[in-house]
Amino acid sequence: MSLNIFSPITIKGHEIKNRIVMPAMVSFNYDIKDGNVNDRLIEHYLSRAKGGVGLIIVEAICVDDNLNCRLTKGELGLWSDEHTDGHRKLTDVIHGENCTVLAQLNHAGIKGITSENIAPSDFEGNIINKTFKAEEMSLFQIGEIKEKFIKAAIRAKNAKYDGVEIHCAHSYLLSNFISPVSNKRKDEYGGTLEKRMKLPLEIIRGIRKECGNDFIISVRMGYDEPTIDEGIEIAKMFDMGGADVIHVSTGFGSSGYMSENIMKKPPDDFPFNIRIWAASKIRPNVSCPVIAVGGIRNGNDANTVVSKGYGDFAAVGRGLLCDPAFVNKIKEKRKISQCFNCSKCMWSSGFDKCPGRKRYLDGLK
Repeated sequence: MSLNIFSPITIKGHEIKNRIVMPAMVSFNYDIKDGNVNDRLIEHYLSRAKGGVGLIIVEAICVDDNLNCRLTKGELGLWSDEHTDGHRKLTDVIHGENCTVLAQLNHAGIKGITSENIAPSDFEGNIINKTFKAEEMSLFQIGEIKEKFIKAAIRAKNAKYDGVEIHCAHSYLLSNFISPVSNKRKDEYGGTLEKRMKLPLEIIRGIRKECGNDFIISVRMGYDEPTIDEGIEIAKMFDMGGADVIHVSTGFGSSGYMSENIMKKPPDDFPFNIRIWAASKIRPNVSCPVIAVGGIRNGNDANTVVSKGYGDFAAVGRGLLCDPAFVNKIKEKRKISQCFNCSKCMWSSGFDKCPGRKRYLDGLK
């Protein structure tokens, strides 16, 4: 019997009811203060859990209270025990809808919002048409950051998350360590791929030791560090290093540094974008489940991703922002409020400006 998006899957003793994932997406304009979960954020995730999603990955959560950790001032945090109660309220309502939930842990690294950002090596340059500058971290700072990731995971477990996702993509700190473009260190954390992978693998081992074998550890990684060939090797190292899920996205190589002639491309007849193609290449090389993400906006596409084996899960981002009932509508064969695929996602400017969301709300009237 072939798999489809409503086939359940069990990871580390947690049965996930279907293969639709809500990936981590920062909730702009929800007025987050000091990293604390608030009622608007709880409602945001509760509506998607009620809408039938199998797995929710709660948006990038800072592991450090320093602003150079953050992507925005209004970002969630797990750098303090004081955050735990708010996150527990969030996981309680999500679990109440029979939905599995992970906390995505992150440090912005080069892409922090201060003038004192940190990175594996000194850096100054443009990333997607924006200039960033960062200073090289000391070994002491690396040790501090490792412990902050581990302690944040412990707090996530205390808040009853089913696990965490370690963000190693999108030009953020752990991606900075993995990429040969941003990591020029000469010590045990730089040079060969094995050395560049040392910090994220140490974090995974530390989390496993502290949080136990029933705690899911997902890794969001870039397939292009700098090419798909290295991406496959990175995925294999994460798989062997203790990751329970691999979530394939883009890394530092997606930011304009890699020349086009070294990037392998999907064949012309591949039905999805390069990220899903990369997931389809990584999946046969690892033993753990793989999340495929990128432009999946309807039930047929999601089913194709799972049934064709491009990924074990189909992550739906903008589609779930537009229509929280996305999954239930597919199951009930109802019409979904489609994402308009705006060149600049209007949700980040204010969710009330999103045309797909407006169409969904109009349908409720």
